[in-house]
Amino acid sequence: MGVRGERRGAVRGSIGPADTNVLPTLAAPSPPAPADPTSDVNAFSIDVTPTGGAGEPSALLVSVHGELDVASVPRVATRLRELADSGASVSLDLSDVTFASSELIRMLVTEPVGEIVAVSRAVDRVLALSGDIDLRRRPDAAPA
Repeated sequence: MGVRGERRGAVRGSIGPADTNVLPTLAAPSPPAPADPTSDVNAFSIDVTPTGGAGEPSALLVSVHGELDVASVPRVATRLRELADSGASVSLDLSDVTFASSELIRMLVTEPVGEIVAVSRAVDRVLALSGDIDLRRRPDAAPA
């Protein structure tokens, strides 16, 4: 027989009945590294470029980059309203949009956009959902 207190078939040095509730301590997972804003290919941004000549009234091109979703569309809409309220003629370049939700259609119907000069394939797919409504307002605004 074995040593007193050992269970039958137990090997000396193995964990005994009193040690079964001892679990190894696991280290807490390390927090994720901070995101590098320059590495996010879908980072959202809006650029405004003057396009009118010296003698022309204020004309601006608003270029949108990244994703147009429920969080970013209101930011674009607000910027379009601000520019239109200042008396500028506003054109919209959506050629660098990587994702577009149906919120884009609502924005294009309700906000002051003179013309859409370019669209990405992501935007073109959403505009196709609009059916008979021609939101591009310019025949040469082909998908980029």
